[in-house]
Amino acid sequence: MGSVLKNKKGFTLIEVLISLAILGIIVFAFLNLFGTSFVNIYTMGGKDRAMAQASDIMEILYNQQEKSYKDLEFKETANDRDSIQKARDWMCKNFYDIRTFGAVMNTSKFNCGQVQGPMQLTFARSVDPIIPMDLSITRVAVTKPEDARKVTKDSEGESSDKVTEMGRKSIVPYGLYIGYGFFNPYQADDTGMRDNDLKIFWEALMKMWDVDRSASKGLMACRGIYIFTHKDKTGNAPAHKLIEMVEVKKKKDVKIPRDFKGYKVKINPDFNEKFDDITLSVLLD
Repeated sequence: MGSVLKNKKGFTLIEVLISLAILGIIVFAFLNLFGTSFVNIYTMGGKDRAMAQASDIMEILYNQQEKSYKDLEFKETANDRDSIQKARDWMCKNFYDIRTFGAVMNTSKFNCGQVQGPMQLTFARSVDPIIPMDLSITRVAVTKPEDARKVTKDSEGESSDKVTEMGRKSIVPYGLYIGYGFFNPYQADDTGMRDNDLKIFWEALMKMWDVDRSASKGLMACRGIYIFTHKDKTGNAPAHKLIEMVEVKKKKDVKIPRDFKGYKVKINPDFNEKFDDITLSVLLD
């Protein structure tokens, strides 16, 4: 009996540990590959949706350009400077976004030229670094007719594996962003943008999140709009000098801001003395 146990073959502790280490490396490599593939699929899905939306917008713009030619009674082959200018003016007159932000409308057979909008906006950047987070969402809903039929059959005793769907939402716990806008009165004269259009823009900027709430946007809000109005249409001071007059800083006793109270917005007290030809209007202070 003792000789049988001694002759029985097996693995030593060192061999077992080495095997586990090799297995762990292989599993980690597969998990990393799976995670990378999932991220790539998710990213490509977002790109596909963005491309589809862009295609829809281009189709809408194309249809409106075609409408301008019909209203002006132009032929599709009309491509002279006078016809393009009239079609461009028609688009500016009938569409707020074109006379405000501009558009490229010379890429189709209904050539309406190009419009450089008087209102130009920069990308907003956060005052402090942010930490984006992804949330997994399980939706207990059926979105396709064929899946609904499966669920119906399941109630009759047949199996179904399509009852829920998975999704993801990206959120930022908190972030204060600053963006800049620039208005050119000469280009406004060219596109036909009027004071009432500018008033609509300020109102839309103040209320844009109040009328477009969603789970991912949370409590996003416009916290302040600072407008510098020059007496001279060419400007009485460089834009960067005026931007420096509004300081946004984190309060000294706050390490990680979790709301707007963690910041202090201050207008330089020397503003009126330095720029007497410029008026500062504050909305939503």
